[in-house]
Amino acid sequence: MDIYAVIYEHDPEASLNSVDVVVVQYDAVHHTLTPVLFTHSKWVSEDIGQYEEQVVKAALTYMARGNLQRVHALTTVGLSFQVWVVNREKEELEPFKDSEKYIDADCEEADILVRFVDSIEQTNR
Repeated sequence: MDIYAVIYEHDPEASLNSVDVVVVQYDAVHHTLTPVLFTHSKWVSEDIGQYEEQVVKAALTYMARGNLQRVHALTTVGLSFQVWVVNREKEELEPFKDSEKYIDADCEEADILVRFVDSIEQTNR
């Protein structure tokens, strides 16, 4: 059975100030918690480039701590979101699917979030 926990991240250090929530997976064999997804939310569309750079920096910090090669990220601006994969080698946000545009939560395209979560579960089995 897969065991996950959702943890609110409250700025434990300056390098992680862009993370709001972290989803970790429990590894019963090694008794470890591995971050598999983190989210960051903004209510205003400030400088999106700077915002996304903060997310990459946080992802790289988590990967270094856990010796991970990749993590997943969810960014939101207001009621729109984007889902990403961050690979340690590339050090950038890669859209889960082809588009870099943010998706309104109430539109048909929002079902990508379900596929994204399914992908995270499959990757971490």
